[in-house]
Amino acid sequence: MNNNESNPPASRQFDDESVLVEEWSDPARRERYQYYAREKYEFYKSAREMSFKANIDYGKWLLASGLAVHGGAIYAINSLKDPARPELMMALLLAAKWNIAGIAFVLFAGLMAWINFQSAADVYDDWANPLMVYRTDQNPQPRKTDAVGATRLLAAFAGVLALWALLASAANVFGALSPVAH
Repeated sequence: MNNNESNPPASRQFDDESVLVEEWSDPARRERYQYYAREKYEFYKSAREMSFKANIDYGKWLLASGLAVHGGAIYAINSLKDPARPELMMALLLAAKWNIAGIAFVLFAGLMAWINFQSAADVYDDWANPLMVYRTDQNPQPRKTDAVGATRLLAAFAGVLALWALLASAANVFGALSPVAH
């Protein structure tokens, strides 16, 4: 190996201290970085758009289905009432209370899901920074708090509580209507 092969020419030295990519002396390294950064930038932009769309679609679905289920259950409970049977009336009232709680849980889950997608869109909005293609100090940095993770867990927990409320309501209604309860 000759001396020229072991020591690259001065024009191929890397300027790792500069955050400005165009100041890097190696054009191949500059091109690789910009290609990678541009791909990440495009991904963050598309993820931001998907988060906005999911925010609207998921929120509508969750609210509509949860409210329909619990509202329908309250309507069905109302059709079962019989003032001549006070024990049935008490069980139906308790079942209706569970469905009211279920509606509250659904609304809370919807709010948390909306905040979750809004937080994700906010993160992607910060990360979809076109300067990252030209400056290394503009790459996404991790956040100190995780609103996306926290709201995802809260939405899931509220959804489980809404399902629990529906099951508790059904148990009260079926228990009150069973022949053994008479």
